Amino acid sequence: MLRERPGFLEQYRIVAAIDLVGVGAGSSDTLLLERGSSGRLTEAIQEASRRVGVSSSTLGLGPYGVYARLYPAPERKIPYVSVAWSGSGIGVHTPEDTIEGLSADKLGKAGRIIALTTMYLGYEKGY
Repeated sequence: MLRERPGFLEQYRIVAAIDLVGVGAGSSDTLLLERGSSGRLTEAIQEASRRVGVSSSTLGLGPYGVYARLYPAPERKIPYVSVAWSGSGIGVHTPEDTIEGLSADKLGKAGRIIALTTMYLGYEKGY
């Protein structure tokens, strides 16, 4: 069983969360951003997506809208954005939901976007 290191959480103040759901597969090359409560965080992810050369959209429903019973939305005590590839919910929790369905390319692009976003926010003094 994993346990946090004593004192670890007290050393940090969590100011935002990026919820990664469905970043390993999807039926399109558009990254869906479901803005839970932070327009500023959404804009940072959109800018990182542009820099990586990936289209992103806040239109349509992310996993919490389409699959609300499977994916309960996180508590909104802190600003968060949910990130998923468009169409990533197709076949979830079915026999077709296998490791072979994961895309290294999609995982890599999502990873670069999130890394760039967190680096940007880490340097922003006001965040």
